Formats: sequence, structure tokens, C-alpha cells
Amino acid sequence: MILFINASPRLNKSNSKYFCDLLKIDDSITNYIYSDSFDIIKENIKTIDTIVFAFPTYIDIIPSKLIEFIENYEDDFEYKNIYVICNCGFLESIHNDLSIEYMKRYIENKKGIFKGYFNIGSGEVIKFTKNNKLFRLLCLNFYKNLRKFRKAINNNCNIHISTCFKILPKRIFCIVCNYFWKKQINE
Repeated sequence: MILFINASPRLNKSNSKYFCDLLKIDDSITNYIYSDSFDIIKENIKTIDTIVFAFPTYIDIIPSKLIEFIENYEDDFEYKNIYVICNCGFLESIHNDLSIEYMKRYIENKKGIFKGYFNIGSGEVIKFTKNNKLFRLLCLNFYKNLRKFRKAINNNCNIHISTCFKILPKRIFCIVCNYFWKKQINE
């Protein structure tokens, strides 16, 4: 059984939820750090073999509520396979590296088995493409990597994937992202 822990403050409108939904595997459940009680999440962790933490990177570090959860989690992740999905709105996925390294060290300190990560740059654009078939075609590499990541989770394999939407020049990327953010604000 797999537990997805979504640590995005945007909850159901988040890119983290979108990526978790794309990975949905039978017998999986999702908890939200920003809306579910820490006690419920801790109880679910006890009954699960595999955990997937999904979160955005804000200014090169994980969200504050996830830090709060980590600081208050007293048990170990002994014998738990743990994966990380980290995404950012920046074009380059390198902005997630510090967050992933932080989670890796935390998991290892709690005696968990860090199995790998899916490091996503330009996450805002990738989610934006879900309703546009042309842009979705341009993201084929992302979806191919997503299938590899799902397969690794199902087989408890180690995997380390970094991906981003590199089709657009940085200037056009910024225009598309600004449009998307303005649209999100107005919803």
C-alpha cells in the first residue's frame, strides 16, 4: 500500500496533487499536510510500506508545514520505502536539489529507505498543458519519465529522475508562467 503525502499549501489546486494523481496506484491513499491532522498522517504511516512525499520548492527549500511535520515526527521510518516528488515553477529543476537532499538526509536519519526522487522543473507549465493537446505532446519526455517513476514505485526500485519543459526559450516560458499565475489568482 502507498501513502502520498501532499505538502503543498494549495491542496487540491496544487501541482503536487496533479503529479500524485498522475501516479495514482491502486490501494493508495493521500494525506494533505496543510489540512489533515498530523496524528492521522502518523497513523497512516504506521500501516504503509511505501511513502511518496510530494511538495513544491519555494525559494529553494521545502514548505514550512512540511518542516513542522518533520520536526514533530518522533517515530522512525524503519523498513519504509520513501520517494520524493519535488517541483518548482522555475524552468530548471536544479532549484529543487537542496530540498531533495534535505529530505534524503531526514529520511535516512529516521532509518527510512530513501528510494529516489522525481525532480520536476517548470511544474507550472506541465500542469498547464493537461488541457492542451499540442503542449501535452511537447511534454512527452515528462510523461515518459512519469511512467518510469510509477514503475519504480510499484517495483520498489531506486530511481532518480530530473526533468523540465525545455521546449520554450526562457523568455516565452516566463510569459506562459505569468499567464498561468494570473489565471490561478482569478479562479
